[in-house]
Amino acid sequence: VFGKYPSTLEDPDLYKANDIMEVFREYLEDDVSQKVWHNYGFDRHVLENVVLENGKTVKLAGFHGDTMHMARLFDTSRRAGAAA
Repeated sequence: VFGKYPSTLEDPDLYKANDIMEVFREYLEDDVSQKVWHNYGFDRHVLENVVLENGKTVKLAGFHGDTMHMARLFDTSRRAGAAA
């Protein structure tokens, strides 16, 4: 169990794409659970444009940081999109 959220490893029936998004939707929309992303702008764009079978969409909340931006701030000589 991931906090109060169920794990797909504990319930094999949760492997259906729509069902997985519905399970994670509650976590992703929870602003109390602080999340660290990598390339948050892209992830937000993709996830907030998913329409579930029940017509609901995901509205991300609880943003805490973005490792891609943190890396660029840590080493300002890194160019955006440059290979490591």
